[in-house]
Amino acid sequence: MKPDFFHLDAVEEKLKELPHLHQVAFAASICERILPNYYIFSQMRNFNNTNILKRSIDEIWQILQGKEKDVLVLQQFQEELDEVCPDTEDDEWVDTSYVFEAQEAIFAIYSTLAACINQDLQSILWVIKAARFNTLELFISDKYDHCNSSISRNLKLEFIANHPLAVQELAKETEDLQRLKELKILTGDFLEWLRNSNNERNIISIYSFGFD
Repeated sequence: MKPDFFHLDAVEEKLKELPHLHQVAFAASICERILPNYYIFSQMRNFNNTNILKRSIDEIWQILQGKEKDVLVLQQFQEELDEVCPDTEDDEWVDTSYVFEAQEAIFAIYSTLAACINQDLQSILWVIKAARFNTLELFISDKYDHCNSSISRNLKLEFIANHPLAVQELAKETEDLQRLKELKILTGDFLEWLRNSNNERNIISIYSFGFD
């Protein structure tokens, strides 16, 4: 079993060693990986409300590149994200495909904006939870339960932790943290790599499409 997937102590300690903007960059990279979930959810519902997500994440990357942050603008983005976030307790949404994944994409970006505003490490940790637990774990668990409903919880957790998607996510987080640790200043080239490396590694859609 690989307990690191379920425990954030190690990643929290590594994040504490990084400057604030490095922490935000780490969170922004995670947001890019789960953002496609909302796009797919929006397409399935014939919504045209993805622009606020794109503008929010673009603003975060611009701040990382040196743009002066405007707290009021960031708070306005948060309010607009609230308006397009599906309520999973509403019967209208509960049976909609990707609704929970879409909600977590909103939460991740919202929390990254909060980290920009408050320089709060807990907001960064919420982004990790949104990806690992509230998206990946639930997604893998759902697939597992269809075939193994009577298996013990320990075996289920072992299956989740060793699943290729979980292993891949941990590997990407580890790589990003190591490269951030080695970099004193966030350069434009590095930020471009960090934002686009999800595509290069073919993992931008790991949460977005079914895994049989």
